[in-house]
Amino acid sequence: GFLGEGMKKWVVVLAVSAVFLDSASAFLASPVGVLQRRQRTFSPLRAGSVSVRAQAGRRPRGEAAVATSSMAGDLSGSFGLGFDFGTSGARINVVDADSLEVVHEGACAYSEQTAAIWVSAMKELLSGVPSATRGKVARIAVSGTSASSLILDARTGTPTRGPRMYDFSVPPPALAAIGKFAPEGHTVRSSTSALAKLVDWHLSAPLAPHEVLAHQADFLAGQLTRPAGATQGATSDWNNALKLGYDVRLLSYPPWLLSLLEAHNLKEGVLPRVVRPGAEAASIDPAAAVRFGLPLNCKVVGGTTDSIAAFIAARATRPGQAVTSLGSTLAIKLLSTHPVDDSSRGVYSHRLGDA
Repeated sequence: GFLGEGMKKWVVVLAVSAVFLDSASAFLASPVGVLQRRQRTFSPLRAGSVSVRAQAGRRPRGEAAVATSSMAGDLSGSFGLGFDFGTSGARINVVDADSLEVVHEGACAYSEQTAAIWVSAMKELLSGVPSATRGKVARIAVSGTSASSLILDARTGTPTRGPRMYDFSVPPPALAAIGKFAPEGHTVRSSTSALAKLVDWHLSAPLAPHEVLAHQADFLAGQLTRPAGATQGATSDWNNALKLGYDVRLLSYPPWLLSLLEAHNLKEGVLPRVVRPGAEAASIDPAAAVRFGLPLNCKVVGGTTDSIAAFIAARATRPGQAVTSLGSTLAIKLLSTHPVDDSSRGVYSHRLGDA
């Protein structure tokens, strides 16, 4: 885990954030460590456009600290690549798996939130990585804004509804439907939860059998793993899936959630498969590997949310340590040995490491 094997720790969230304090998804894709980043500015954009800034070359590892054990120790000589998608832009980092040096970084800004703009940003950022660097990438991870969701056609992977971003608030009927099944104080009872968005979509117009939910990070990771013509649902991680109702203690979708779906004639398949952040999710699609000059044996691993990436990057490792992220909203995250949840106060807990 991020904090070492057997460490029982939870990140208690006291508010919801839409921005990065720092970038960490690249380090989910490397065997150890979290680095400090230099300050970076984003270029202003007109609506619908994507502008990219990139910088290549090695730089010092900074203050590497938090060990991860989710990757096997067979990455010597390879790189980990991470995408971070935030409120106003996206970032890319490539990290040397041995030295933890950042060998490439880039950033882009956007002024709209659409699936097409996200994909364009991902392609531009990836294309900006030198070909020799891309050829050594062994692992790729994606982080996105928490509870930002869309509905996909499982047959094609194309969006059919949304996206609905982290701050999209559903009307009362969806919350009333969830309230009949979800435990008191659960984060899905929030009007901005991913489950609330899913239920509201279905109440507005019933989902077709081939429609499935994906988070922002799930959808983008799927751009690199989905073979053309494949019918499949999304793959998520337990940080993104928390606000969908995933039980991060038992590491499964709970019975109450499955009962909610059944009551509304929805199958469990509408929900994404869930893996551990940093654990292998899928191999890269060979066509994508060829298109971007990535190794055919490259793996895409489970990502995380933007503010959990910020928390990891800030090096909080001891219970009681807290991280504040200030951007379009404020988030306070505190490391705890026990989970704390109270949706009426905006408090919920993420699983971190092997808790």
